[in-house]
Amino acid sequence: MRRERPRKKRKRPFMLLHAKKRAFQRYGLILEDGDLQKIENKIRKGNAELQYKQSNAISVWKVDYRGREIVAVYNKKQKALSTLLTRKQLEINLNALDKHTPECEELKGTKNKNLG
Repeated sequence: MRRERPRKKRKRPFMLLHAKKRAFQRYGLILEDGDLQKIENKIRKGNAELQYKQSNAISVWKVDYRGREIVAVYNKKQKALSTLLTRKQLEINLNALDKHTPECEELKGTKNKNLG
């Protein structure tokens, strides 16, 4: 007797809904599915500027869209936008990635105190 595999939950529709909400909240843009696909295509075709890779699947991009520069988080595995960030959020993330920032040194100290 053959066991049926459980159905995979599809994250893409929920991710796109989240990205639409963040586009309005953070940029005042009302995006439709076609708009999100255009942004995704720009990322896939290399017509966007890679800011950093968060993991093998997640990367953060600057994309010019409708004359505005938006910061998009793209999930390569799901082939969809995860969310949109503000420029300030991008700066905070980039600073946190830089190992020589005081915030990271402070976090390192806290981490070591907790371990010992």
